[in-house]
Amino acid sequence: MRSKLICKILLVAVALLMGGGGAANADIFTLSDLINGNDAVIVGDKIFTDWGWDTASGISAQSITITTLTQGNLYGIQIQGPISAGDEAIFDIGFSYSVATTSGLPLIAGIGQSFVLSAAGNGGEIIIGETVWQTDFYQDLVAQSTVSYSYGVLDANDPPGELIQADDLIIDPKLSKVYVTKDIYLEAADGGRVGATLIYQRVSQVPEPGSLLLLGFGLVGTGILIRRRGIK
Repeated sequence: MRSKLICKILLVAVALLMGGGGAANADIFTLSDLINGNDAVIVGDKIFTDWGWDTASGISAQSITITTLTQGNLYGIQIQGPISAGDEAIFDIGFSYSVATTSGLPLIAGIGQSFVLSAAGNGGEIIIGETVWQTDFYQDLVAQSTVSYSYGVLDANDPPGELIQADDLIIDPKLSKVYVTKDIYLEAADGGRVGATLIYQRVSQVPEPGSLLLLGFGLVGTGILIRRRGIK
């Protein structure tokens, strides 16, 4: 019975790869669809769900896309949309989601956040704060990180940036599920424009997924969309 189950898992994995489900592939979802459908997105061995977006910013969730991201042993999402401000405009956007491992292992060890800067004229300020929670949103603080741009001063951040406009947030102790809130603040100068129209979230883990080959092999890069019923 056990050997038959293993064979079935391997056959499914091979079929997915033959069908184009390799790590180079990515799937794109509209954020409003994910929120309204209460949907979860699986990429690699990570499941992203519990989506939230603060529409008070004037930038609608309908204009935001979520793209699955695979980079080596890092699995994550790309957030893309018209997240920009010009001529003294101010936007303060709230974005939230949860991420968990599909089997409880490997444990989540960190989340790398970064954004692609766009600036013109007199520029402005971008400050993206990220907070990780353990048991629910705004319950049991785990860690915080900030990346920023300010009138030509790159990445005034906490903790120190590993790359321009990028930080690696360390989660210690390691967890099987975390809740993430992001505060995306943009303020354009007079005669300036700033934007963070591409924001990345990459999840790292221990042990590496190679030790869980049967699970990861069948799911890597497929960007599976599923309903949340029965998933925690």
